Amino acid sequence: MANDSTVVPASSAELETIVAMTRRTRRQLAQWAPTYFNPATGADEMHAGFLGFLVDSEDHSTKVVCAPSGAVIGFFVEIEQDGHLWVDDLSALGSEELPLVVHAVARALDTPWVTCIAALDAKRRAALTSIGAEVISTYWARSLEELPTNLPPSVPNSSEAIDVAPGLAARHTFGGRPFAADAPGALIVSTEDGGAVGSASVSPPIYDPGGPTTVVDRITGTDRAAIVRQAMDAAAQRGDAQLVIVSASEDKELAEVARQCGFEPVVELVGIETITAAQSG
Repeated sequence: MANDSTVVPASSAELETIVAMTRRTRRQLAQWAPTYFNPATGADEMHAGFLGFLVDSEDHSTKVVCAPSGAVIGFFVEIEQDGHLWVDDLSALGSEELPLVVHAVARALDTPWVTCIAALDAKRRAALTSIGAEVISTYWARSLEELPTNLPPSVPNSSEAIDVAPGLAARHTFGGRPFAADAPGALIVSTEDGGAVGSASVSPPIYDPGGPTTVVDRITGTDRAAIVRQAMDAAAQRGDAQLVIVSASEDKELAEVARQCGFEPVVELVGIETITAAQSG
């Protein structure tokens, strides 16, 4: 694909265009996953202020993609995480500019990187696939509102069997590293042959799925469906409105378990694991 677009540091002069692009992306996300990506009250103003802070900050890396004419056609934020660079808020002026933006980003980065896309975003997936990116993991979400909340909390027998399994955690951008079983507020389910580890309850500032969310990045054992149900009960008991399970792309069994337990795929983590000369130049 012929592409003379360039990637340069963002400046406050482009902020109005950046805000408009990210706002358009957020509207589309809400159509694809209306609960997971439900905009919080005041999200537009809050995110615009946050973007202004990022662009003006010397401690954060924000970039714009410019067409040969100099017009801004894309935007993204670079966030360093363990093992990869997270390309966040990847936005394009429109669907026609999206492939140009993706190819420009791929040429500009010389380190393994990932980005998140809506599971229903076929155009973005196609654009990323065209530059060699692959799906690394999937985020599955389920509301917990209809679950009973009078259940006893899930008490682990021991966290040792789970704590030695961070290598089994699916990749994600929630901190960019496996959740620690001994972290404050961590959700733990433990059985004789496996269990699950999840995050503390969190309430994203930009999106409001109806209340706090817990993210689980590893589920082990012979009866993973039972462990998922225990995780759901434990999360509901502590007041979470939503549970998110992250499954590695090769973990077809967990993907099927998630479907059977009423979860829906909402986000895919897509990335470039190895940089080649063709991708970077």
